[in-house]
Amino acid sequence: AHREVMTYEEKGERFAIGSGTLVLDYDPALLLGGHVPTASADPRHGEVSLTLDHPFPGRLVIGIDSGDGSFNSEVPGDLIVVHLPTDPGAPLGTNSNLTFAAGTGLFAPGGAPIATFFENGQLQFRSKPQIFRDNFEIGDAGWWSEAAP
Repeated sequence: AHREVMTYEEKGERFAIGSGTLVLDYDPALLLGGHVPTASADPRHGEVSLTLDHPFPGRLVIGIDSGDGSFNSEVPGDLIVVHLPTDPGAPLGTNSNLTFAAGTGLFAPGGAPIATFFENGQLQFRSKPQIFRDNFEIGDAGWWSEAAP
């Protein structure tokens, strides 16, 4: 599973991030045996180095360092993608919380705290993929509908 840590593009949330820490709690029982979560950043969002720590099963700590302070200064959106190798045997219908824990915070270049709101999320294991079609390919700009299997 992949979950994004993002800013809201429609609000134009561009703000330079110099450093920070994301502390993410998850259910380790849903991971594929022998695997741990990883994270990556899209270079279009600026220069950044990520460090990953797994202090105990169920917690991922992502250290963020933008040496030049360019991270998120020009292009908002999916800043960091967390990759969670989930067990294919996870029961369908399972909802599992992903929670930002104490210690999560972002800092501007120079070290001033950035006032941010972190919204928790979920991993949802469904029996049917939620794939939609829009019919743009046939010139229809109407409502989206569920794609036929």
